[in-house]
Amino acid sequence: MTRALHVRLPWPPSTNRTFRSRAYRAKNTGRLRAMTYLSDEGRVYRQEVLRCVLEQGIQRNLLTGRLSVSIVACPPDRRARDLDNLLKSLLDSVRRAGLIRDDCDIDRLEIERWGVVPGGAVRVTITEIPAAVSAAAAKEAG
Repeated sequence: MTRALHVRLPWPPSTNRTFRSRAYRAKNTGRLRAMTYLSDEGRVYRQEVLRCVLEQGIQRNLLTGRLSVSIVACPPDRRARDLDNLLKSLLDSVRRAGLIRDDCDIDRLEIERWGVVPGGAVRVTITEIPAAVSAAAAKEAG
């Protein structure tokens, strides 16, 4: 039996707004280095995702093995947006909320844009890929 999770989440910040960088001098060499860190907006989004998962009563740490993830993105307005900019903060937050073990477990990723929803929203469906299917695909590819 294939297990699946369905979760409705708020619109994620773009990757450009989720992470910040700043320069610092390394103590041992004095060279200028860059440090990347999670922005306040990224931190708030992670907390929102966890809250949504808990409110929706979704069982955490349920899925193991290879995964298929399908995302339906409903933007908050008609501005032009790159869908790929949603993936990093969304998938990292889903992982932190305990719905997946790690991003590297995803073998199939699908994202599509639907109509505008005030405030924006995403619907994420995560499905386990049966081991037999994963093995057959690997054999066919090789």
